Amino acid sequence: MTPATRLRLFEQNIYHALKTADEYAWLYSEHMGWWESGHQVPTPDGALQAIHLAREKFAATKPLGFSPETPSPRPVPECKRQRATRTDNSGQ
Repeated sequence: MTPATRLRLFEQNIYHALKTADEYAWLYSEHMGWWESGHQVPTPDGALQAIHLAREKFAATKPLGFSPETPSPRPVPECKRQRATRTDNSGQ
């Protein structure tokens, strides 16, 4: 998944959390330093902007305005693909 797609998905999650919450939508991250510069795990570029965009759209009762691209499924390793297609004829 590209960083741009992740940001759009993050914005979508914030937007829908606000739509479904009674009052608050909480964000939790165990290791990320949201407000600390130079933190070991910095806030991803664009994350705060995505939060602001979602809040603005929600407050103005505007639609999200996009649908993030669906990430492609992970490739299945060859050994698993062979196992899934192999038929077991023993006992027949």
